[in-house]
Amino acid sequence: MTPSSPWSTPRTCSGIWTRSSPRAWRTRPSSRSPSPTGSCSVGIDLTGELDEERLNRWPGTLLRTKGVDIFRSKGILALARAPKQYVFQGVHMLLVGEFGRDWHDGEQRRNRLVFIGRDLDREALERGFADCLATAGAAA
Repeated sequence: MTPSSPWSTPRTCSGIWTRSSPRAWRTRPSSRSPSPTGSCSVGIDLTGELDEERLNRWPGTLLRTKGVDIFRSKGILALARAPKQYVFQGVHMLLVGEFGRDWHDGEQRRNRLVFIGRDLDREALERGFADCLATAGAAA
């Protein structure tokens, strides 16, 4: 994955995101009002390794279509056959990343990312990211 590769959660901002388990993020009602700008966040936690080629394509498409609505993004990713975690962060349409620490022996390969923005479509983000898995489409 190149450092110049592009990178971004509920349809509404009526909740705050909490992790209920290692596999899922969920929303719970918040006593806070949505921000005046309508910003909200989406967190994705996905087990498996990512195909680097698919991963390089997805953010480019995402940023061309939603780039002005994505304020910040960050994550830790598991690239197929990479011995280290890939760590990235982005501001609007600019993304930077580098390899971080080694994966520990027996450690589950998980991908965690967060998008903060306006009018983000959680289902579309989850679907687009899941399509980057190395196993996506393998059963077809």
